[in-house]
Formats: sequence, C-alpha cells, structure tokens
Amino acid sequence: ALTEAAVVLTEGLSAKAIIAMSDKPSFVAKVSRHRPSSLIIAPTEDEQRANQLRLVWGVIPQFIRRGMTSNELVKLAVHRLKLSKGSYIVTIGGAKGERSLSIMQS
Repeated sequence: ALTEAAVVLTEGLSAKAIIAMSDKPSFVAKVSRHRPSSLIIAPTEDEQRANQLRLVWGVIPQFIRRGMTSNELVKLAVHRLKLSKGSYIVTIGGAKGERSLSIMQS
C-alpha cells in the first residue's frame, strides 16, 4: 500500500525520482512493480545487492557509504540525475514496521 502511494504521489507531483531506502531488494521491487514514470534510486553499500537491483525494472543502484542521511542521499540523487532546482524527489523506506514516505525538493 505504501509503495503504491509513493508512485501515485510521484506521478501527481511529476517527481523526477523515487529513492527507495531499504536494505531489501524485494522492497525496491515492490516499488518497481507499479511502473512509475520516474527513476527509482536504490542506495546500497553492497556490490552483490547492487547487482541484484540492476535486474529490477527502472532501478538505478547507488553505492553509498554507511550512515548517509536522507538529505545526503537526495543531494547525491540530484547531482547524479542532473536535476534542476525545484525538482521533486519522493523518498520511501525505513525498517519494517517503521516505513515512511516523504517529499523533498531540490
């Protein structure tokens, strides 16, 4: 339900990206299943996990360092995707049972 809400929100705002912050490729795949028109950025510290994520539709794995904040991830996405100022990015993720959804503007 939350993954679908993230995609609906992304489409409504014409957001340029969804950052799926989760340590599980299955969670990222749930976002992808809704086929958003925006890219899905999947932060990971693990090369094997990045390889798994490359196989998921619309997903771009992003290597990160341990302990990066949400704001740092958004800045990284803005830089990598060369987004213009004012572009929207939707973030979704968190630990199981503590999922969150937020909107950020570059």
